Amino acid sequence: MAFEVKNDVLIKYIPQEDIKEIKTEDGIAKVVLKTSTVIVPDGVEVIGKGCFQSSICDVILPSSVTEIRDFAFDICNGSVWIPVSVVKISEYAFGDLEWRRAALQKAIEEGALKNPNPPIVQSVIKTTENSTAHIFAVEHGIPFELV
Repeated sequence: MAFEVKNDVLIKYIPQEDIKEIKTEDGIAKVVLKTSTVIVPDGVEVIGKGCFQSSICDVILPSSVTEIRDFAFDICNGSVWIPVSVVKISEYAFGDLEWRRAALQKAIEEGALKNPNPPIVQSVIKTTENSTAHIFAVEHGIPFELV
């Protein structure tokens, strides 16, 4: 895995190949994805815009991180361990949640979704109680786990 860091801001995470294998069952291709844990290097202070967008991994942030910017974890599929050092999380750090809620509600009303209560995000925030990340998760309806 590789990181692009500029002035203590993590600009981009460059994943290794996410596809583990492609299986064919009854003529239907099924993609099996690798799951991995990404440990952001110590010294990074800001998680930049769109850094882990569309990633399929668990992310562990170091205690040097203090800020998470817009769309950093938009459409991220995995756990995001956010330390208590993070004091600023952008309103759109996990994407445009209001738009996503409206789109899901419309899909439910049109009968396109069978689950009447689909998750707004696929990520789970892991953090400590009463931290900025915990409060953000509660306020935005994002699944969280206190560690």
